[in-house]
Amino acid sequence: MYQAHRTRNVLLYTCHDETPFGHDPFVYENYIGIITSGSADHYTDKGIITYPTGSLCLVKRNQLLKVVKKPDGQKPFATITVFLEEETL
Repeated sequence: MYQAHRTRNVLLYTCHDETPFGHDPFVYENYIGIITSGSADHYTDKGIITYPTGSLCLVKRNQLLKVVKKPDGQKPFATITVFLEEETL
């Protein structure tokens, strides 16, 4: 018997090689990410948090989060992010 399964996108790889860029997304799901190259500034209601290369960041859902991602000289900004959906937790 065939059963449809909901496909979840839980893994995201981001890479950007130009000047610093940012966006103002609403965070719908908890996520954990590791900055593999470059750095990211997270602007929250508690201030600015800077994550350099090698940092692990945990972000809670249901918040507005401005992020500025910065390439590191010759290397592009890159991160690997895993979304932690409520059903998974």
